[in-house]
Amino acid sequence: MSSAKLCAEHPEKFAFAAVLPLPCVDGATEETTYAIDTLGAVGVKVVTNSNGVYLGDPSFDPLMEELNRRNALVIIHPCRARQRPENVITGKVAALYEYPADTTRAVLNMIAHHIMTRFPNIRFVVPHTGSFLPYMLQRFMGVSGILASMGMMETVDAKEEFKRLYFDIAGDPEPVALDMLRMAADDNHIVYGSDFPHSPAKVIIAKKKHLESNEKYAGLVERIYRENALQLLSYSILTK
Repeated sequence: MSSAKLCAEHPEKFAFAAVLPLPCVDGATEETTYAIDTLGAVGVKVVTNSNGVYLGDPSFDPLMEELNRRNALVIIHPCRARQRPENVITGKVAALYEYPADTTRAVLNMIAHHIMTRFPNIRFVVPHTGSFLPYMLQRFMGVSGILASMGMMETVDAKEEFKRLYFDIAGDPEPVALDMLRMAADDNHIVYGSDFPHSPAKVIIAKKKHLESNEKYAGLVERIYRENALQLLSYSILTK
């Protein structure tokens, strides 16, 4: 059964996002129209890089314009970089390093190209508790200022770009990652993510129970599980 059919039959339980065929911008734009207008998708999903072309690349601007016009929900997910070291474990097993690294690389490229402020109606969801971004934000702010003064990149307000992003908590939010994310992102911009089926169901359930039993996150869990997601989805549905 297709996602569209399942969601149409059980709209009270399910919604889906369509995967866009990047780097083909024309095809991705057509798929956006078909998925949202005909199939009822609440958003779209894009990978961090498509044949080595990363999110933020100017060639994707026509698609960003269409997504911005639609007030679209855009979920990001990593894939392997085209070039990676095969003689170390992080190059062989992508989940250890390459996936969060590729997410970080893509979003930093988006920040450098002012994607979030140029297309302010798009709501991007970054996976895996922000990957390395909570650490990289401060470094990027400092280094980008130096590089801009040397004419090596445009001046960018990295904090302004970053604050418009949303983040899911797929992966291992405890005991460190979620706290780091909260130091950089607003609690209202954090939503739940399970990473299923890449993570086994038993592991996901165990992590979920552990998160719910942590008194430090009392009052936050319900927002992550429900309230923040409802805000995102409601906005997507109302502005389609």
